Order: sequence, then structure tokens, then C-alpha cells
Amino acid sequence: MDSFNIVPPKKQGKTYKKKRNKNSSRKNIIKLSSEEIAKRARISQEKKNTWQLIVKQNHVLNTYYENIGIFSKEDVNKMFECMKISLPTTFRIVKTQFAPLINDLIEMQINSQFKNLVVAGEAISPPSNISWYPESYGWFFHVPRPLLRDSLELRRFHRFIVALSEQGLIWRQEAVSMLPPLFLDVKPHHYVLDMCAAPGSKTSQLLEMINADFATTGIPPTGIVVANDIDLFRAYTLVHQINPLEIPSIIVTNHVAQSFPNLFSCEPLDLSKFESPQFNSENLKKIMFDRILCDVPCSGDGTLRKNVDLWKKWTPTLGIGCHHAQVCIPCRGLSLLKVGGRMVYSTCSLNPIEDEAVVAEILRRAKGTVRLVDVSNELPELQRAKGISTWKIFDKDHKWYDSHASLPPHRKLKIQYSCFPPTPEEVVEFHLDRCVRLMPWVHNTGGFFLAVLEKISETPKLLNEKEENIGVKKTENIKSTTVKNLNVNNSTTNSTTNPTTNPTTNPTTNPTTNPTTTNSTTTNSTT
Repeated sequence: MDSFNIVPPKKQGKTYKKKRNKNSSRKNIIKLSSEEIAKRARISQEKKNTWQLIVKQNHVLNTYYENIGIFSKEDVNKMFECMKISLPTTFRIVKTQFAPLINDLIEMQINSQFKNLVVAGEAISPPSNISWYPESYGWFFHVPRPLLRDSLELRRFHRFIVALSEQGLIWRQEAVSMLPPLFLDVKPHHYVLDMCAAPGSKTSQLLEMINADFATTGIPPTGIVVANDIDLFRAYTLVHQINPLEIPSIIVTNHVAQSFPNLFSCEPLDLSKFESPQFNSENLKKIMFDRILCDVPCSGDGTLRKNVDLWKKWTPTLGIGCHHAQVCIPCRGLSLLKVGGRMVYSTCSLNPIEDEAVVAEILRRAKGTVRLVDVSNELPELQRAKGISTWKIFDKDHKWYDSHASLPPHRKLKIQYSCFPPTPEEVVEFHLDRCVRLMPWVHNTGGFFLAVLEKISETPKLLNEKEENIGVKKTENIKSTTVKNLNVNNSTTNSTTNPTTNPTTNPTTNPTTNPTTTNSTTTNSTT
């Protein structure tokens, strides 16, 4: 795991040296009386207290969920009352050979520290198992993390949790965030792609599932996890997060998820072939994935309990602005998924424009090659709500629209047709009621949405509008020192010809003549 100890690059940008103010020298400072100093300190403290106070109220957000037609008024009140309370502390035990021992150790700490414990005049109930998490390895503590960190009575237990986390034995993670990998059903031989992986909590679960047999039988996994993120610094955060797990079956990439490049492997690996300048790339095999996780960027209205700034920043345009990327990312994922493979689409939002509308558009583009899986029998102790098929659109002018035809002309370019509910015929065909909605007041969690998709046949070639730009380009003089040579091509379809046949027509494709201008790209990966 020494290869994970990588120093992230410095952020680029100009640095400006602060100029010294001549009037701020010590001899020019005006002496203030003690009363004036106290007055200024009081005003500064009042401003600080005012800045820290965030009103957990958004009239537009309330109006949106009261009138969108998917919640009853009673449920809306329950949701916002729950959203105003801080999230409880949740964590899970990393599934290794030490997991049963760690579980027993946590129970011993709970029995010794939480007998008749009172904090701030209130009795504290001890941590308990998350009812729906497999093997009772998930833990729930209704005390918020700030109180757990700052309370003198809970300091001992907090230090115990931090020590286990630093050793990679437990993972502090929100409860609903643990769900997508569980529904993905990963096996040790699977090739798994996490398209939007950072900061890495779900990726760590996928790694544990890949490494499940090794923890019990000592058999190393044959599968691998490719964790991708669009942001380079978040990708380095991902590497730092998964480093304590010490599981080598991972590749970290830095690409735009909507246009994630094709990956290729060469088996068996013959290094002598790569030394030859006449290497033929026809023996490269395109990698298709057994499982794909698309936890896409979203407006995040289900995270109001921990992201309190969103109370004042939320607007109806947030979900509409995310919709296009949310459709393109899973569409690209489906083109990389094997027939019979499973993909989980998830968001931390309850907005149907980001949830059921995206799933409906995916099924609409797939044209019968993808189906929505019924997972009502999986994790039976998890209380969930079904997906919906009707909703309304609320624009930035606070006007409601039932269909794309009812939009004014200047709004039709901003609000896509796919944002609106499916037709009655599509409702029968898509079965959107198989989607899973997690309401925050049911299990004392954040809001969450997920849908499980299965590829039943080859998808249309233009399922993703950007897929036509992700072609295969043959390169030469490929060298690799890894067990599997992963070659990534992100060039246009016009450059798919072999450069060795006619090197004069496209000189930039010959790496031997001009290696600095080659169009061939390789994955920015860390193994």
C-alpha cells in the first residue's frame, strides 16, 4: 500500500503578497479606553453569534413539497420537523477477520459506560444495532456527532470510536449511505465501477465485498473496483480514506463520469510484446463491468440535517440544473455494463425531478433493454416508500406546470421534457413504484432515493449522447508493469485507424515520432 502515500498536487493560481500599510505601524495606533475596548469586543461577539445562527426554515422549500403532490401535509410536517434535528451518530464495522471481535468489544464498552448515563440533564440511551444492516455490523447512536465530540461524559467512548476508525476497523458513515452497495449485491469475482466515488464511504463497502472471501477463507479476490471522480483533489481524498483498509483491489481514476473512457485488458500479459514497436493492439479486450454504482451529484435536499447551509441556499432550479448530468451519467454506465449486470442509481434528494424522472428517462432511452428490479424482498426490515409516477414542476418564478407543452417559450430550453412525469403508457411499462424512497422520520436518517436497474440485452449505441465520442484508437509501443494492462482511449471515431499502416496521414498518432502530441490517453489511476 505504499503507492497510496501520494502527495496531492498544489492548487494552481496566483499568490499575492500583502502590502504593508504605512499607517498601521505601532506608533500610529490610537490608544483606546478600556470602555471602548469592551464595547468593541461586545459588538464583535454579537456579530459572531449572529453569523453562527442559521435559521432552519425555507418558505420556498416548504411550498414546493406541500404542493408538488407526492406528500400529504402531515408527512411534510414530519419531514421538516425531523430535518431540523441534527443527524445521529452512525458507523459500521469493516468486514474483516476481526469484525466479530470488534463487535464484541463495542458491546463491552457500551455495557461498561452507558449504565444510567446522564448528559445535560437528559438520560442517554446506549448505542444499538441498525436493524436492517446485515450481521448486525451497523451501529446507531442517537447522540449527534458534535455532542459526542464535546461532551465530557461521552469523551471516553468518542476516543474509542476514533481509535477504531483510524485503524480502519470501523467506518463512520450515515445510515442511508450504506444502502446502495448492499442493493448492488457485489461478489468477489465482480468487476465493479463506482462512477462518482469520492469521498469514499460507499467505495470502501464495495472493497469489503470484493475482499469477503479473503477475510474468511484466505482466497484472494479476482474482481476489482474502479473508483472514479471528476475532481482531482476529491480523488486524492478518496485515496486517503481507503488507505487504512489495505485492500489492493482498486484503481482510482479522474474522469468526467458522463464520458468515462473505455478500459481494456490484455490477458495473459506478455511483456515482450510490449517492447516491440510493432505491437498490435487488436489483442486488447474491452472491460465490461458486472456492477456499477451511480451515486450522482444532486441538490442534496435530503441532507438538510447535516448541510444546514442548504436551508438558505435551496431553490427550485437546483434540481432542474442537475437533471441533465444525472441522466447522462447512468446512461454512460449502462454502455459499460455487462448483459445481466446490475446498476444502482441513487441520490440524497427527495425531488422527483432528480429521482423518478431520471429513471424514467433512462428506461425511455434504453427501449426495453433495461428493467427496473423489484427489491422489496431485500433487506426486509428496512421500511421504505414506493416510487411515484406523478408530480409537478416548480420554476424559479414560483409557478407550477403540469407538462412541457404548458411551459412558456423561454422556459422550454431550461426545463427539459424528461423532467416531467411519464405518460400513462410509460407508467405501466416502467414500474416506477419499484424505486426505493427513504423518508427521514422513519429510521431517523436523512432523505434518500435509489433504484436498481438490470441490463437484460445490449443497449442502443446512442443511449448516451456523448458515447459516440468515446471510440477505440489503436496505439503502438504500449508498455505496462501492472498485472493487467488497462488502456484507455478517449479519442474520436475518426482516429480508429492503425497508425502503423499510414503514419504520414496522421503524424500525431505515432508516439515514436512525437510522444508529446499523441492523442492516446491513459487512465489517471492509482493501484
